[in-house]
Amino acid sequence: DYYIEVYPIDKAGNWGDGITSEEVIIDLTEPMETEILGPESGWFKDDFVLQAHYEDSGSGLCVCEIKIVDDGGKDTGWMDVPCFCNQEFDFNYTVKVGPDAGDECSTIGEDTCRVWIKATDKALNTKTIPKSLFHVMMEMELDVTTHITE
Repeated sequence: DYYIEVYPIDKAGNWGDGITSEEVIIDLTEPMETEILGPESGWFKDDFVLQAHYEDSGSGLCVCEIKIVDDGGKDTGWMDVPCFCNQEFDFNYTVKVGPDAGDECSTIGEDTCRVWIKATDKALNTKTIPKSLFHVMMEMELDVTTHITE
């Protein structure tokens, strides 16, 4: 256990009564067991729910984030996921798939949508989980025109 004790000393060198802090936690370890639980990488044409788990047995989680990048140029940047400074936190995030402007994954193809999660504890130790790759497919209407030449 660690504590901070402070004693005042005047110019004459006299020591006053000291005060002791509450217990100080020293945490040099990044959050543990931070992982993307699901879904498995696969083909998606509709929105899907991403599940993740954050855990920190040291000072406790303080900031949890998610980032989604689409090959077509969309990048959400790091978005806060409220983890309420707990030791452990599970969350679900609906990833929007489709051609609309608000959709996070819209580029059709294999490995076109990437997801990262990041956890930072109260001592500012950070752990980033590398990308999970998702494939995007969408139903599209094709305009088929028949040209007849003589």
